[in-house]
Amino acid sequence: FRPAWSPDGEQLAFSTDRDSQKPRGGPGGNSFSIVHSTEIYTMRNDGSNIRRITTAGITIGGPVWSRDGTQLLVYEAAIPETWGIVGPQRKGTSQIAEIDLATGQKRVLTTAPGVKTGPRRLPDGRVAYVSRGQQAGVEFTAGQPGARGDFDSPAWSADGRRM
Repeated sequence: FRPAWSPDGEQLAFSTDRDSQKPRGGPGGNSFSIVHSTEIYTMRNDGSNIRRITTAGITIGGPVWSRDGTQLLVYEAAIPETWGIVGPQRKGTSQIAEIDLATGQKRVLTTAPGVKTGPRRLPDGRVAYVSRGQQAGVEFTAGQPGARGDFDSPAWSADGRRM
């Protein structure tokens, strides 16, 4: 899901449910609902060297490469939170995290409640992302919030100054 090319065009990062345990039983005991856990993978542009990056058993996706190709930004949510995020109320919590591709170390960059997606590293080092809910808009890991409103699947300019 949502593949992203590395800055040098040699690799592709993507999320997939190929390893999902496909948990059933959403809110209210709905045993017909299935939410897939997803993991992050990378592969070469010719389809070779498929490498699993995460093994968290959660919903994780939207990979975005760092400019130097050494890290990925992602959003992540625990499976119980995913039920709320994809449900009719669109309530739940996800976080923005950064993964070092050399070590596999993950660092969570946000902690507040609410749905967060669409991360992007800006030239000044901050990470921008989109929040959803009553106070929806563009957020930053440091500094004041940006524009308010509902944004879905944001696309950022190459220099990171416009969305």
